[in-house]
Amino acid sequence: MKIISFTAVFALLFSIISCDVAEPELTGTQALQPRNVSQEYRLIGKHGYLVLLKENGNENDEIFVLFDGQSHDFQQNLAVARVVATDANLEVQLASGYVMRWTVQQDPLADETGYGLTRIQGSGYYPYFYGPQGPLHDPDVNIVKCKCRPNAENYNCDSGGRGATECSVEHGGSMVGTGVNFKCATKCGEGYYACCTNL
Repeated sequence: MKIISFTAVFALLFSIISCDVAEPELTGTQALQPRNVSQEYRLIGKHGYLVLLKENGNENDEIFVLFDGQSHDFQQNLAVARVVATDANLEVQLASGYVMRWTVQQDPLADETGYGLTRIQGSGYYPYFYGPQGPLHDPDVNIVKCKCRPNAENYNCDSGGRGATECSVEHGGSMVGTGVNFKCATKCGEGYYACCTNL
């Protein structure tokens, strides 16, 4: 009799413990909330560069350009959970969980390695990267004011210059009678120096 009552008590305790750790069922609007929020980005590869920008971006959104000197010709849509710019890297966490990494340093684990990683933003850049239908198929990266120049070449720089590995510049207000503004920053790899110009 004692054995039967002990077994019954043990079964009762086990069922109570099991109920305590069960997750509550989501109902109503809670059930509709996504667990992982992502945004649509476009990855563009052309001759000498890669561009990452939001599919439905505006002039306040950052655009990332990796200058690598390689020949590319592709466009790809990406569901992106998060973009993080670190010292000399760009880490793009995709909604799938994979982390795509761009760098200007020697890193065998990087997906893409270049000589210059530039971040741009503002109405001065927007029309060179976006059209009425969204991101341009071949954006004009030559308009970028923050670049990495070969050590053997001389350029006039408003920020950075020989020996600098990074620089940034920001222009606000009126340019040629319009309210155009822009800002950019770049980080450079070995053999290059950072050179930023205002206009």
